[in-house]
Amino acid sequence: MHNDKYWKLSKHKSLELEFDWFEPDREWGMFGFSISLRRKGDHAGILVYLELFEKIFFSIEFYDSRHWDDDNDTFM
Repeated sequence: MHNDKYWKLSKHKSLELEFDWFEPDREWGMFGFSISLRRKGDHAGILVYLELFEKIFFSIEFYDSRHWDDDNDTFM
């Protein structure tokens, strides 16, 4: 089962929630957790994900929808 929701919060900012429920035969660890933050780069923002019992995956992401211009060190 896969569910995701997406909201455009402003011209360039978006919020996305994702939830997945997998069959128990998946070969994943019992628990996973990660937080990442990108200030520069394509779709910069914060991502938090949580994985439980080899079956449940949840993520929340708040990001900038613009792409990064490396030559000018700014968003396009």
